[in-house]
Amino acid sequence: MGIVELQKEIALELAYLMTTAWDRIELLYENSIVDGDRRVVYKAFYFETDAKHQFGLSGECHTLLYELSEGQPDNGVEKWTWLKFMMDAGGTYAFEFKYGTPPLLERELELAKKIPPQRLIECKRSIYPTFHC
Repeated sequence: MGIVELQKEIALELAYLMTTAWDRIELLYENSIVDGDRRVVYKAFYFETDAKHQFGLSGECHTLLYELSEGQPDNGVEKWTWLKFMMDAGGTYAFEFKYGTPPLLERELELAKKIPPQRLIECKRSIYPTFHC
C-alpha cells in the first residue's frame, strides 16, 4: 500500500473508532529508535464542542501507523520521527511529519533521568511500551 493510501486508511480507522459525536480528532504519534529499541508513544484526542476527550488506538491503527513509518524511502533523506494528524468532522484531514527528538519521548527520557535505577527496572517490567512512572 502506498503512502497516500495508508494515510487514508489511518484517517478512516480513526473515524471508525469514534463512538460519539465529535468535531475534530488530533493525534500525536511518535515512533523512534532509542538505544537500539523502538519506542512508540502517542496521544489521541477527539473534541466535542469545547470538551477534549482522550481515546486509545486500535491494533489496526497501530499497524497502519507502523506501516506508514516503515514505508519511508531509504534514500539518505532523514526519516520522520513523529507526526501530527488532524481531521475535522467533515472528513478533511492532514498529516504533519516532524523530525528530531519527539516531544513526548523527550519528556519521558528527562523524567527517567530523575527516577532511581530500581524504579526504572520496575517500570520496564510493566505492560506499557514505554515507562509511565
